[in-house]
Amino acid sequence: PAFRAGGVDNLWQDAEHPHGLWRHASRDSYLAGAPDWRVLIDVDALGQAEGRNWFFHGADCRKPDEAVCLVDLSDGGGDAVEVREFDTRSGAFVDGGFRLPEGKQSAAWLDADTLLVAREWTPGEVTESGYAYVLKELKRSGETRELFRGEKTDVSVSPIVLRGEGGRAEAVIARRGIAFDLAALKAAPAAAKAQAIFAPGPRQAVQTAGATDGKLIVALLEDVKGAVDVWDFEDGRWTSARLPLPADANITLTDLASEDDALFVKVESFLEPTSLWFADASAMSAKVARELPARFDASTHLVEQFWAASSDGTQIPYFVVRPKAAALDGQTPTLMYGYGGFEIAKPPIYMPEAGKLWMEKGGAYVIANIRGGGEFGPAWHQSVLREKRQLAFDDFAAVARDLFARQITSPEHLGIYGRSNGGVLTSVSMTQHPELWNAVVIESPLIDMLRYHRLPAGASWIGEYGDPEVPEDRAFIARYSAYQNLKPGVDYPEPYITTNTRDDRVHPGHARKFAAALEAMGSPYIYFENTFGGHANDADPELNAQRWARHYVYLMQKLMD
Repeated sequence: PAFRAGGVDNLWQDAEHPHGLWRHASRDSYLAGAPDWRVLIDVDALGQAEGRNWFFHGADCRKPDEAVCLVDLSDGGGDAVEVREFDTRSGAFVDGGFRLPEGKQSAAWLDADTLLVAREWTPGEVTESGYAYVLKELKRSGETRELFRGEKTDVSVSPIVLRGEGGRAEAVIARRGIAFDLAALKAAPAAAKAQAIFAPGPRQAVQTAGATDGKLIVALLEDVKGAVDVWDFEDGRWTSARLPLPADANITLTDLASEDDALFVKVESFLEPTSLWFADASAMSAKVARELPARFDASTHLVEQFWAASSDGTQIPYFVVRPKAAALDGQTPTLMYGYGGFEIAKPPIYMPEAGKLWMEKGGAYVIANIRGGGEFGPAWHQSVLREKRQLAFDDFAAVARDLFARQITSPEHLGIYGRSNGGVLTSVSMTQHPELWNAVVIESPLIDMLRYHRLPAGASWIGEYGDPEVPEDRAFIARYSAYQNLKPGVDYPEPYITTNTRDDRVHPGHARKFAAALEAMGSPYIYFENTFGGHANDADPELNAQRWARHYVYLMQKLMD
């Protein structure tokens, strides 16, 4: 749910509404368990009426009353959206209101008749990554005024409006700024200084931070497990207290209220279903507002956390969810997942599909918290950037070998799965260590790393991987890029490669080329390409269920049969 207009919004999807109902209820009715839902947009009906394959990508509602919103609609589930003005009181798009044609764009309200918009104003006016770099003020009359122009070499530019009391716009920044004391910033911008509030320890990482009406809320990880701290500013200093939430779980901020100090928090773990907690940061109280039902029998499994020594001696944490009754004889079918990029952490999560289709059938599940992620903050990420990327792949292999040493599984029964940047990981792992796994799922992947920067959004990742146009960078990328390192005559595990035609973030050409290269060598592979759904490949619930069924049937055939 999201707080809006004194109530609660959500997007509800079911068999009759696979693309969703955007709807609103009062806060009291929602917390009482009997929400008085009012449908704002039936996304499926809208798509049918307009002959488009619409997916709801969110709404930005104008403060302070949050009654009129900018709604983002994606045709096919990709990142490009059409933006339309919608009045939640009448339940209709505003006649003659703001409407921005489809594109990779971002917009924010300045006032009732003014938007701040970053988009491709003239053809070709995008960065090398394919995103907007020109920010303009757009009046309801159609009049525009340029406010900021980035560079073609930037990743992107988008507007943020800083609002003070009563929703009043205080300042406008492009997405490169940091926050300061507003009075000091206004009085002497050049002299204003940022104050440190919290410095994470070596086994901690800040996940997200946000503000309610009067509190600063920080979600963090400690040893890859979640917690939420509430910070208060009194008498010139910051103090904190921890919200009473479950331990040994992943805890994420769902939404923060602006009119008071309420917040929604999502709590989940490998064996406990996802629950939604409603918290009051002033009273330091938290209670369960909603709980999803159990989707699989978790009583048969246990969770353990281990550490494996990588090639340079660094200790890499990983979680194992395995059957209690399984003998430690190396025979347990095991699926290992990893990501390792962009400072994105992978803490414990509840996975209904893995539980039902894999764990209930006796399988074990592993998350390898390899470097490149955000499990221990920026340093964990930065330690494997560019020329040091090989260390992330070494981490993944080290976890596999540690599983073997503990007799949890063996190469015959170990499979790996990764998506997007995780597709770099699994494709490289397949080519560097074909002897370690018997199944490899490569989804929505980057694979041809010598050309990734020339495909949509690719240039935005040069800071992560390096620039193939620079000879020194090209040399270290070429040493691991899976597409260039396939070798005839090697006994590779038969991979399952899958992507999406409408993926406008990671081009489907990566997956197609890898499959074609395997075919040319006479090496077996399985390939599937969905025709819509975008990079996440999960926009439609029914197609998403089919997607996971394909994954796990393949894994069962390789590791269980």
